[in-house]
Amino acid sequence: MEALRLSSYPGKKLNLSVFAPVCETEIKYSSGRAVAHHRLPACKAMFIRYPLKITERGAGDGRRRVYLRMVSAKSDTSKGTVSNPVRALSFIAAVSVVAYGFYYHQILTSGLSVATAYLLLQPTWITRCLQKLIPKVLFLKPTEDKVVALTIDDAPHQNITSQILDVLLEFDCKATFFVIGENLDNNPGLVDRMHNEGHEVGNHTMRDFPSWRLSHKEFGDELRELGRRIEQFFTKDPTTGKPIKWFRPGHGFFTKDMIAEAEAQEYRVALGSLFPYDTLFKGQSWLLSKYLLWRIHPGAVIVLHDREPQKDQTAKVLRKVLPELKDRGYAVVTLSDLYLRPSVSKRALVNCCNI
Repeated sequence: MEALRLSSYPGKKLNLSVFAPVCETEIKYSSGRAVAHHRLPACKAMFIRYPLKITERGAGDGRRRVYLRMVSAKSDTSKGTVSNPVRALSFIAAVSVVAYGFYYHQILTSGLSVATAYLLLQPTWITRCLQKLIPKVLFLKPTEDKVVALTIDDAPHQNITSQILDVLLEFDCKATFFVIGENLDNNPGLVDRMHNEGHEVGNHTMRDFPSWRLSHKEFGDELRELGRRIEQFFTKDPTTGKPIKWFRPGHGFFTKDMIAEAEAQEYRVALGSLFPYDTLFKGQSWLLSKYLLWRIHPGAVIVLHDREPQKDQTAKVLRKVLPELKDRGYAVVTLSDLYLRPSVSKRALVNCCNI
């Protein structure tokens, strides 16, 4: 047991960072002769920041005792907010690019670099703005329900996809797999398994190639060809009975012509609100997991990848993230499941710049 002496006055709020290397730790807080015990929940050997409020009242024996209690915080869980190295790394990156710009007297470049570094963190308020400005593309779902959609791009691959499906089955979570036609030709049985285990299949064109670089005819032909091969796997709308067809553009960029062609073929276009840039990393599942858990929010659309260069990285990320999300009360579902849910709260879209 560790004793900490508090110098704060009664009624004053403070943030106390505690390192608890075991599942449950009881910390004794003392102020003068007064003592109070506060049992911390499981924190898995991480730094946990607890917002605390100190109150003081008489003990009936002439002495005064200090009591500490949890106060509300803007967090997804009562366990507090996990300190994340991503914040520090992002800050260091931003400072570095600013220093570089000023060193070479490139003030404008420095400003743009700061803006870029901030945007790379994918602030939720910006994604909400995009959802309002471009309603034909799904970035997130405006809801207060603790539900997120998991999407996996570039599937399938024999060993990699099988590991991902095993983890999803273990934690009873669903996902939408955006498949590439060339990969489907090499691993046809894996798409059957996806469908049989309750997952969803979406269209990611025939090749792993930037969709915006295709001609209008090439894009339309690839979308149509892959759609013909996977049409039996599309989710059915329970209200209309029609298939819900999802398309995600290759490399994540789109044009108005692409959206128009996708709509002409009865596709809905989906991007996302949480992309941990996993295609830039190899063997960094711990960092990607922390980023996702730090940035998670109700209605999020998570984007991960099923690719040879990253091998089992995505499976390891999911093994860390899925149980933690379930502990926080989140449901992990397909895009269609998230899309068909009612929008519980539209305040975020009414005032899209409300952080």
